[in-house]
Amino acid sequence: MFKNSFVSDIVEGMAYLHHSPLKSHGNLKSSNCLVDSRWMIKITGHGMKSFQSDPQKDTSEYEIYRDMLWTAPELLRLGRRVQLWHHSTRDHSSFFTFLHRIIANEKLNEEVHRLASNCWAEQPGDRRNFEDIKRQRRKLNRGRQRNIVDTMISKLEKTSELIEEKKKTDTLLYRMLPRTVAENLKTGKSLEAELYDSATIYFSDIVGFTALSSESSPMEVVQLLNDLYTMFDSIIAKYDVYKVETIGDAYMVASGLPVRNGERHAREVACMALDLLHAISEFKVHNKPEYRMKLRIGLHTGPCAAGVVGQTMPRYCLFGDTVNTASRMESTGEALKIHISHQTKDALAIFPGFLMKCRGEISVKGKGNITTY
Repeated sequence: MFKNSFVSDIVEGMAYLHHSPLKSHGNLKSSNCLVDSRWMIKITGHGMKSFQSDPQKDTSEYEIYRDMLWTAPELLRLGRRVQLWHHSTRDHSSFFTFLHRIIANEKLNEEVHRLASNCWAEQPGDRRNFEDIKRQRRKLNRGRQRNIVDTMISKLEKTSELIEEKKKTDTLLYRMLPRTVAENLKTGKSLEAELYDSATIYFSDIVGFTALSSESSPMEVVQLLNDLYTMFDSIIAKYDVYKVETIGDAYMVASGLPVRNGERHAREVACMALDLLHAISEFKVHNKPEYRMKLRIGLHTGPCAAGVVGQTMPRYCLFGDTVNTASRMESTGEALKIHISHQTKDALAIFPGFLMKCRGEISVKGKGNITTY
């Protein structure tokens, strides 16, 4: 990229000089090509032919032979140094020397090789002028004329845009999967199910949702759930919990996984449930402002397994009896109350401030009679 930009800058500069009253440079060489702060080549040393050819100038033997490197072969044969500065043909062969230094050891396509060889043609009339070289370079560059800084700025802008898009994609991915799981998924690591010794699961359901849905249009139901879950999402963001999924009017949250948090998971879920219960009492249904929403909540604490299921649309799912029991706590609970198992009650006992009342024994499918609170 740098080399290509430097060559283009020299071609542009020489084409300008050859169309100016100077007509030629006459002393083009690497020491007369300076790089500015924008990484652009600035051509210097032109317009001083009488000064450059001053016979009184003290020139070392090394400098004489070094300058011959940039001189056209037909001018070398003249053997008279004073005449070299009056020939524009020297510029083409000097450009070839410059081009050779820049692209040496590079793999060149046929067009670039032909362009370089033409600048070193034996007969001056066979060499392309710089306007032709500029057009050929533009063709090889597919019309791009930006210098290295412009190109770098453009690439940085594209990189910045890609970073912003990546952030959006990551944000969406982190909403679908836990952050730790999503990071492993992005890096190609295996996603094996993991067993958690203790976690607290939350289930909630809208009481009377079926009847409310039958009295509302599909779009009104969608708006209702969107408004409700947007409120729920903003509340749970304040707690160390993970939203597992929503199915219809059912809302499932867990704490203690995928990131373990010691014994705090029961307290986090309990505080969140109280916060949601308070918020639902103030929630207004858009199409039925007078309707009072009622939430039924169930909590259970215990071991469970969690992992990603599927590849096309991967989902982070929880498995085990703890999930089933938490669901039973919700389905057998009462409206506007938080129904918890004795395991959750014991987990909350170490934290002050929670008031729990024994409900007595209830029949739970697959478990018989259990004491709940």
